[in-house]
Amino acid sequence: MESNSANDALLVLSVLASSPFDYLVRLKVSANHLTQGILESLPFPSLAKLKTFGTKVGGSDWISDRVLELTYTAWDLEPFASDSGWNGPPFRWDEERRFLLRCELDAAFFHLYLGPQSEWQQQPDVLTRAFPTPRHAVSYIMDTFPIVKRKDEAKHGHYRTKEAILQVYDALGQTMQTGVAYQTRLAPAPASFRVAHRPRLPQETRVPLTQARAYWLEFLVAVARLAGEKLTLEQLWEAYLNALGAGELNAEAQSVLGEDAPAWIASLATEPTEPELFADMLEKLNANGKLHRRKVGDQIFLSLSSDIPAQPDAWRFYDAAAALSIHQARPAAMKIEFAPSKTALRREVARFETLERKFA
Repeated sequence: MESNSANDALLVLSVLASSPFDYLVRLKVSANHLTQGILESLPFPSLAKLKTFGTKVGGSDWISDRVLELTYTAWDLEPFASDSGWNGPPFRWDEERRFLLRCELDAAFFHLYLGPQSEWQQQPDVLTRAFPTPRHAVSYIMDTFPIVKRKDEAKHGHYRTKEAILQVYDALGQTMQTGVAYQTRLAPAPASFRVAHRPRLPQETRVPLTQARAYWLEFLVAVARLAGEKLTLEQLWEAYLNALGAGELNAEAQSVLGEDAPAWIASLATEPTEPELFADMLEKLNANGKLHRRKVGDQIFLSLSSDIPAQPDAWRFYDAAAALSIHQARPAAMKIEFAPSKTALRREVARFETLERKFA
């Protein structure tokens, strides 16, 4: 399987680290080394197949998002993360999240390697008699990890890893049969800004843009990429207000960004962050079909078309990350209560309410 990008490298890594691949390696390796010849003889799902599977169960980045969160846990890997399309800070190490992320990936690869029941029934009788369904094969393969089983039973009283993988395996199978998107047990979703460390200032000098619309468009794209599939209008609007009024947020910014806060606020002041353009831009993007809405329960999530001509640099991503971090730190995060005494910002709140009605 060839790889020609950092994102493809994440997909390759996901295969190499999966339990199904580990099982296949153990069938081939007779000593302590995985030789080049053995590696080349092992079955790898194609990159196209990996991406297609993700699209079927939740999105083209379904696999890479999970591997990215598992992999990018320190600033040392920032260049790789950036090449993979993530310009935010590294993700915090959370053992429970990492467990669920690995289980979801393992369950996905069991589907990729074993296939659906209809294909399984076409296998030789000797195989289908031993394992009537692919699920029976999953159960058997997981029992070939005695150390994992022993540690799980010692710590949790049962083989937690196997049980979790089978649960996700069943849920993914249901998704592929019904077409209803898989609902992850992870909250927030994988590779979410809400489970990342605080951002840090870029090393390069900021080059301010000259037009407010250009700045807000890059800011919007940066916020959307960092917030991912859980981006809401309220979250987007609060981030916008935080950037617009950063000069009044010294205390909040310092509590979130630490000693970087003054430099960020001073640097952001050089950008053309004019008010009252942001709402117009959102309305035009919506009218042109470049701002998409997806309703889940009572919430409406936003996403942007990939063809929007904006390429945020490190500073615009930092602005978005800082604004989102401040938003996240507020106890009443979803309530627009920014400087209500100012007439201009009261108008901004009115524009938000208008947009909220249009997007509902």
